[in-house]
Parts: sequence; structure tokens; C-alpha cells
Amino acid sequence: MTAETPVSAVPRSSGRGIVAAGLLGAALLSLLYSVVVPRLGWNAGVRGVVSYLVFWVPLVAATVWWASTRRPVFKELLRFKPIDILWGLVIGLLARAVAVLIDWLVYGRAGGVISLPTIDGEQPNPWLLAFTVILAPALIAPFIEESFFRGALLTSLRTSARSSAAIAVVASAVIFAIMHLLQATGVQQLLATGGGTLVMGLAVGILAVTTGRLGGAIVAHITFNAAVLLPSLLG
Repeated sequence: MTAETPVSAVPRSSGRGIVAAGLLGAALLSLLYSVVVPRLGWNAGVRGVVSYLVFWVPLVAATVWWASTRRPVFKELLRFKPIDILWGLVIGLLARAVAVLIDWLVYGRAGGVISLPTIDGEQPNPWLLAFTVILAPALIAPFIEESFFRGALLTSLRTSARSSAAIAVVASAVIFAIMHLLQATGVQQLLATGGGTLVMGLAVGILAVTTGRLGGAIVAHITFNAAVLLPSLLG
């Protein structure tokens, strides 16, 4: 793997403490959410919003902190080229196809990571529904999570230009998958969600390292989520 940006020249002291703090904060808040929130009697819409916020807030804080100390590197990562759209669409659809296959192996049917929340058969507040089912997974999550996992985390794991690129991609993908399992319940969900997010993490990590930009990874993440979101909405 090669990169065409200063990411390849990131020093060994590359903000790992900042990244680790973001991961720890997201993990602790997500676990706390899993234990406390179900007992509060909140409706599905509110629970959905809170579940995203407890995961995102530490990641955003860590990304902003990390980026503020490495502005030239982060600026390069945020460069965007039209070809990123094409690569993102292709990689996102391929990753989703593999995730669907994993769902078939685990559930015996095509599953998905996005579902429409209901309360006793009734839809929750339409604004909360729009946020948790459309805006959050299809638009907000790709920007926040790619900026952190393929931006701050992957870059921090790359202790040298070439020798550690593959290790950084695999490690960031594994961490990405684990973080998405913190609120999972049941062995099947662990296998399906873990497998799907791992595949997606590997795919976008390779794309980010190869291009030296986050644009393709963000588009791929949007495509990956939207590919399962649209059938859920249309069905």
C-alpha cells in the first residue's frame, strides 16, 4: 500500500493518547447506555438518539483535539477528488454485498444494521425517526466515524510510511468492528454485525491508505449504510 500525502510522514508520536481517550470514552458511555438506558423507559426514538450521541461525542472530541495538533495532516486527509465518489460507490456496494452474505450465513436471510424503531407497533416521533433511521446512519455517522477511525486512529497507528500500513488498516478495522458491538445483544448479532463492520472497515481502510484521502472512505460508508437503509424504508 502507498499513500500520496504527508500521512506517510506522520511521526511516531502521532496522538495515540488522544485517540485512545476517544475510544475509551465511547466504549464506557456505550456500555453505560446498554446498562442504564433500557431501565429508564424512554421511547425508541429517544433511545436511538442517545445511542448515537454516547458513541459520537467522545469520537468527535478526540478527532477535533487530534486534528488541532496535526492540521496539515488532517487538511490533506480532507482533500476531495471526483474519483473518490466512484471508488466510494464501488467499495461501499462490494462491502455491503459481503455483509449481506454474512447475514445469510448467520441468520439464513438477508439482514441489516439499520431497522425502523417501533413502540407497540407505532412509529415514534417522526423527527426522531428521521434522525435515527436516515440522517444519523446515512450522513452523520460516515463523516464522524471515518474522520476518527480512518483519520485519527489509522494515521496514529501508522508508525512508519510503508511497513505498518497493512497492520494499521487491519488494527483500525478490528477496533472499528469491536466498537460497533458494544451495544449488540445475542451471538447472531455479534457475528453478523461484527463481520459486516469488519469487512467494511478493511475495505475503507485500504481505500483511505491507497488514496491518502478520506473522501472515498466517507462515500463508501454512506453507500454501505444506505444500501441497507433504502430497502428497509421502501419495504
